[in-house]
Amino acid sequence: MFKGKWLSCTWALAIAGAMSLSACGGGGGGGTGTVNASLTDAPSGTYKNVFVTVEKVRLNQSADANGNGSGWIDIALPTPEQIDLLTLQNGVFKALGSVDVPAGTYNQARLVLAPNTNQNPNANYVVLASDNSQHALTTPSGQQSGTKINVSMNVGNAQTVDLLIDFDADKSVVIAGNSGQYVLKPVLRAIPKLANGVKGKVDLTTVASGQVATVSLQDSKGVVIRSTTPDSNGAFVLSQVPAGTYDVVVTSPGKESVVITDVPVTSDNQIDLNATADNTIKLVTSTTANVTGRITNTTFNSDTFVGITQTLPSGNVFTAASDQVMLSGGSGSTPDSGNYSFTLPQGPTQVGPYASGGSTPITYMDNTTYTSKYTVTANSSPTVSGTTSKSVNVDLTPTGTNTTGDAVADFVFN
Repeated sequence: MFKGKWLSCTWALAIAGAMSLSACGGGGGGGTGTVNASLTDAPSGTYKNVFVTVEKVRLNQSADANGNGSGWIDIALPTPEQIDLLTLQNGVFKALGSVDVPAGTYNQARLVLAPNTNQNPNANYVVLASDNSQHALTTPSGQQSGTKINVSMNVGNAQTVDLLIDFDADKSVVIAGNSGQYVLKPVLRAIPKLANGVKGKVDLTTVASGQVATVSLQDSKGVVIRSTTPDSNGAFVLSQVPAGTYDVVVTSPGKESVVITDVPVTSDNQIDLNATADNTIKLVTSTTANVTGRITNTTFNSDTFVGITQTLPSGNVFTAASDQVMLSGGSGSTPDSGNYSFTLPQGPTQVGPYASGGSTPITYMDNTTYTSKYTVTANSSPTVSGTTSKSVNVDLTPTGTNTTGDAVADFVFN
């Protein structure tokens, strides 16, 4: 490591793709800089623990370099370290190490996990929240070279850049429909490491016994920027957030969703929803209905994401639920079920605007226009026809012929 005074700056990824941000004072032009790697996580309501064993983080200036190619620089842990991802929430992150690198732009990172072996069968495993049962996580065969993360990270001479990897545990664990195995398919992204965000509190007495609340920060299209679960006192922190205006979304099984709109976040400011007024979020009990379906891809046997969104009075949408699904169909391997299921509130979403500085109590109104109305969207890998996204609207309002309000939405990709 270099000695002396170091400058530190952060870099970011836009949600839809990489966005370049130079290190402080510019980069390139020879010399050496330093990259610090850390790990954080999104929440899970399904799992009590999600353990992974990290071996190293890899960096490469080439966005196209394969795992066995040249140009790799490793941030290797002294010994592989087992980490419970679900402890890395509410602004907590785990430092993985640092390395000196030639100044320049790095366009790819990889996170390498240790595989489960006969000698170490529990390198990666989950513990279910429902019954405390433990299940090994099967890792893909290509995991030895690491899971790829696209970045655009400019490291300047004698400067330090932070690489914060968000490991979405809930979306990364997939149940294989035919075998019943728990498969680890890491969903990773790089996020800015900033002293900003939103904090608040959920009234846990309004959360159903044995359940958890999920709090997320979403943009106008329902893209989840950050998410977490409240601590034992109901407090939550959504940190490391790109500057912008967002909605705070709170969901919990058997409860109406709550959305606080128009929350402004700057690059160096943390919004406190309870700054001067009591804006503790209280959840209202709701009846529920199920949205189930099957996703089939006749060309590719890859995975897809299914998201459930609802429209707000402003015209924005928010994501009420989402999950990764093992697809059926495709050649060259045994297909998995492709089935999915979500349980959603039939009651109206509670929507209230944020008051500047948290100075007044938030007044909520029922989103009656869209009560029980949702949009189901499936995003698949590219198909022969080029279609990667399909959507269908569902209404979970009970009727004379459908007294539960349950709905079915199947998707076929060709």
